[in-house]
Amino acid sequence: MRMVANILMDESKSLNQTQAVAALRRGDLVIYPTETFYALGCDARNPAAVARLLAVKGREPGKPLPLVAGEAAQLVGIAADVSSHLSEIIEQCWPGPLTLCLPAAPGLPVGVVSEAGEIAVRVPGHAGARGLALALGGPLVSTSANLAGEPPASCRAKLSPAVVCRTAGVLEDETPPGGGAPSTIVRIFDDNTFECLRKGAVTCTKLEALGLSLRRVGQKF
Repeated sequence: MRMVANILMDESKSLNQTQAVAALRRGDLVIYPTETFYALGCDARNPAAVARLLAVKGREPGKPLPLVAGEAAQLVGIAADVSSHLSEIIEQCWPGPLTLCLPAAPGLPVGVVSEAGEIAVRVPGHAGARGLALALGGPLVSTSANLAGEPPASCRAKLSPAVVCRTAGVLEDETPPGGGAPSTIVRIFDDNTFECLRKGAVTCTKLEALGLSLRRVGQKF
């Protein structure tokens, strides 16, 4: 137990934004807070870093990693197309815990692209997470900072030492994750219907209030 506490509280494992961005640019992994849980991340455009993250996480093959962007403008280069009908949804729900499935741009690492050729991305409601992506100049992988099958952590003390020790460290931020439900994952079609791939913090009722109609509840992304 003491060893676990030492790893989690080790000051060498605490990063400011400048240090975290430098680590990401080197291809290292970083843990950072989102509005819901701590996330394990890397530069989503770096194939070697994505492969390393998958190995640390122990995520099953074929299950793509979700992404966060600092602002909607960072979709350029990672999404092949952002249909005009999505603009109101993006304006109403971002920043926030709504993840959109979008056609992936060419050249992204296979670990972040689904078999259907999509990415899952959001602009998070946590200023620290957005600031990290903006400072990096591109999107981050944003999977929960735990081993596959373990619960996500909303406080630093509950982070898995097995994950922390294989990263550059944890981004220090005054605002901790809020816990609660994870982000909602949806696929929105041109006819303003949507498929809910994972229920979460943004309810289907809220999306329907924005003029969308639920087509079906599908398989998890």
